[in-house]
Amino acid sequence: MFLLSQRKISLWSPHSCRIVLYLAGVALLLGGPLSRFRRGEAQPSQAARPSSFNESSKGGAGGCLKLSTVEREAKVAFYTQKRNRARTLAEKALKEQDKPILAAFVLAQVYEESEGNFPKSLFWIREATRWLVEQCGPLPSEIEAQQLHKDLLIRESFILGDMDRRYAQLKALDRYDLIYQPPKDELKIWPLVKLGRFEEAREIGLKQIQSDNSFVRSRAFNGLMAVECEARNRVASYEWGMKGHIDARKQSCVIALNMGLASRQCFKFDEEERFNRIALTAEDKDCSSSPYIQGSATYLIRGEFQKSISALSSWAPRTAIEWMQSHMRVKARRAELMYGLGVWRRGLKEIYDVVTYPDRAAGSDSASEEMLNLEAYMLYWSLLEGERVASEERRAVRGVWGWLRGQPERLLEAWRHWRVKRQVIRFATHNVNIIDLIRPYFSSVMPWYSASLVHILGGGVVRVAIDQARSEEESELQEIAHAYLDGFEAELHWREGRDESALGLVERALSVVPKEAKLYRYRLLALRWSIRSRLNGQARLDEDLHLLLREYPLPLRILNLKIPVQVSSSAGALSAKVVEAIAQSPRFIFDDTAELTLQVIEDARTLEICLVNQRGNRYRCAETLIDTEAEREKVKHKRRALQGRPQDLERAKDSDEEQAETQKAHQRDQWRRPLEVNPVYRVIDRAHRELFSPQVELTQREMDTLDGNIRQLKAEDAVESLY
Repeated sequence: MFLLSQRKISLWSPHSCRIVLYLAGVALLLGGPLSRFRRGEAQPSQAARPSSFNESSKGGAGGCLKLSTVEREAKVAFYTQKRNRARTLAEKALKEQDKPILAAFVLAQVYEESEGNFPKSLFWIREATRWLVEQCGPLPSEIEAQQLHKDLLIRESFILGDMDRRYAQLKALDRYDLIYQPPKDELKIWPLVKLGRFEEAREIGLKQIQSDNSFVRSRAFNGLMAVECEARNRVASYEWGMKGHIDARKQSCVIALNMGLASRQCFKFDEEERFNRIALTAEDKDCSSSPYIQGSATYLIRGEFQKSISALSSWAPRTAIEWMQSHMRVKARRAELMYGLGVWRRGLKEIYDVVTYPDRAAGSDSASEEMLNLEAYMLYWSLLEGERVASEERRAVRGVWGWLRGQPERLLEAWRHWRVKRQVIRFATHNVNIIDLIRPYFSSVMPWYSASLVHILGGGVVRVAIDQARSEEESELQEIAHAYLDGFEAELHWREGRDESALGLVERALSVVPKEAKLYRYRLLALRWSIRSRLNGQARLDEDLHLLLREYPLPLRILNLKIPVQVSSSAGALSAKVVEAIAQSPRFIFDDTAELTLQVIEDARTLEICLVNQRGNRYRCAETLIDTEAEREKVKHKRRALQGRPQDLERAKDSDEEQAETQKAHQRDQWRRPLEVNPVYRVIDRAHRELFSPQVELTQREMDTLDGNIRQLKAEDAVESLY
């Protein structure tokens, strides 16, 4: 899905040059003219294109427009990014004056760009238009009134676009075209794309790329990219984007950003990163979303977790409208990162916010609102499924009493699963969303977890969708796209117990899927290991399992697989209890001939569980202090360090009041489990998380804060740097 340029044809662009804004405001206050300024366009002469905000004698004194001093001040305040003052002055004018047109216009834009309150914005823009028509007629003859009328009509179309009301947006543009020339055809491409009227959008785009106006050309090239993307023509979208990128002298943020997405859809992952970097430094800041957000997904595809964390940490919205449009996108990418790290409970908090308080940004995304909802709920279901696996692990090792105590939680999880599954089915069956979800990289649901759809919809529906997806792939990229679909189908066959056909499909997928798509390949490796184990009748440490345990073991947990281990333990009462409890774990098969060893080590202060191979090389270890209070302080100290709060590190212990408040906060937070009191269960819970989670390379910041000899961080600790 592609993004619409944030830049709008209006005097009120929030990203205009601040120096020009300041000088324009001063000129206005001194009574001089305030001309239109658009980024990337020559500034038109007063005679050629008069502005509705010029203080001519006609509009300011004896004309039909009666603009008060308060309205003019509100306009200047908005134009110079002083949004709160602009709102205060506009509301004052509306309270004290009769039908202040300009004040209503200012307030409408404050609601749109600073608050995302589109219904109120639409109300005030229509009120301003109605008042203008009452005062100056439906076809204003005065220059200032005419220009203001144009701006109001165009702004109404933008607001309707923000609300994703595409038919109404086209009607608003048609009203403009009935009165004024030239028509605003370039603004019609995006709503036509959203309505699936691709031929009409193409016709306009092909005409507009011949324009002498660089802004119109840029919008047309971007529109043609979106047309082909939504028509599911990968190569054509990429080619139009490259032409637009060259035409814009490689200085358009939105075209570079969408080129990154087009590169991903064409399986060119290195190019995607390059275009994301170009978007970050492009002179024309016309992106409606930050390249950092897209970059975080790029790095996840390649299994570069620290880069993904750094990209999300670097996001800093420049304007209120960017925060409004992207805040929940960032949360969704955080949730996706946490799913990939196995920090599922923390990820549930993020995705819950996304589905409960979605971004007001459907209008700036070429995907339909139903597809955006499907993407969010698919990620939500995947995180719920991960947390269900974690809960089963917890309950299994706590015996019968622990199982009984966990039943209310299990029932609640089942209820949440059903509700979210219902939403996935609802949105997947809208139009062809299920096909778009299955075809690789045509949605924000990445192939390394989109296979979860197999466990939601069942074999019949998914098989038909896979067959249709195969038939729609372009010949140029058919081999790679079909390899992804082979992996998808392999998981379906594996779930149905058809191991021979599943093995053939997964082998074929692994031979073609690009090496850069690491997370997807790791899932395929886990699938192949499971299939071979079932066919051989015994699970063994082969090359696949060794690679997974060394680099990315999480798919073993996601697919709910068991690995064969033998157990060795040191003498001690607690270590004996650990061995007894972990024998019930759904992650391990105890086998005296296994080539993997689960070492349980107890000393006076700590309990530790390590996974080692025959050569004695450790894959990962999980450790806890036996003393619960000491462990609590250790966890708190580490969290402060990872969150970059060195000023707190000297405090060895919180006061009693602070401890009580922290405990209450944790009890109120349904997304955070309290620290397990029993060290036996605590170390086993950590073993489930940490033996099957990836290690994250530290940046210099974490190395400076923590022990400088540490080079890697556990997944659960790594996400602390996001907060």
